[in-house]
Amino acid sequence: HGNNIRILLMLTSEKYLGFSSPWLRGKGKHHFQFAIVGYDFYEMRDRIPRMAWEYNARLIFEQTDSAIDEISYLTTSNNIILHSMHRLDNEVELRFVESTGLEGMANFNINLECNQPRLTNFLGEGNMKLNEVADHVYSVHVRPQQIVTVRSEEHTSELQSH
Repeated sequence: HGNNIRILLMLTSEKYLGFSSPWLRGKGKHHFQFAIVGYDFYEMRDRIPRMAWEYNARLIFEQTDSAIDEISYLTTSNNIILHSMHRLDNEVELRFVESTGLEGMANFNINLECNQPRLTNFLGEGNMKLNEVADHVYSVHVRPQQIVTVRSEEHTSELQSH
């Protein structure tokens, strides 16, 4: 109703399908951490999943004695959230998920010297080339909540040097 907020922190059960379930009991000490964000539904609805991902993501720290230029290796459209970006031998693998619940086109820009990215399955199998819509900007059709894996052969060891 209007401005009321309801938060269900924990739902526990002593039994599941008639069987005792110790791990679903929820007994013991629990720690909950959350953020409440007020927003206009129509202006922010597409950004809420990304904000939730960023809130829950681990921070990455690097200790160094030298100055490092800030480099963004990847930029994406607002309808996908990057889950991982890593090297596998001489390839860069990206895994992202459609985050708005809507079918459509997702774009990303790889800022590395790579061959044209290809769509693969989770194991890296597949060779479907992606459409390049601008210089180093690629487009892929996504379904609601679809997890997408993309691989591209890297020309240099650019990621290792940073």
